[in-house]
Amino acid sequence: MSKKQSFRIIGMTCSTCAKNVEKALNKIEEIQYVSVNLATEKGFVVSENDIDFEMIKNTVNSIGYDVSQNFDEDLYRPGIQKEKEQPYSFSRIYNTTVDYDDIAHAIGSHTFIRLF
Repeated sequence: MSKKQSFRIIGMTCSTCAKNVEKALNKIEEIQYVSVNLATEKGFVVSENDIDFEMIKNTVNSIGYDVSQNFDEDLYRPGIQKEKEQPYSFSRIYNTTVDYDDIAHAIGSHTFIRLF
């Protein structure tokens, strides 16, 4: 019976990275099928027998990527800093400067009277 394992791969930045991980995992004899998704940072393997996760982890680590079985874990990603979420405020969204000539042009009046 086939055994399936999925895991998270951290550090991939392009499709070549994903292909390199697939190639490395395909070298493990027990693995029958490998799939790596760059966008979701997920790896998936199918094997005939159980494979120790440490073997998968060591193989992926050897080519420069981190691996975790915890998909919720916020692992370090080189070169990527998580931005602090800031609430949007009315002034942040609508903070703009409007020139009187812009208003006159927008309403189609060249005789716009400056009130200020």
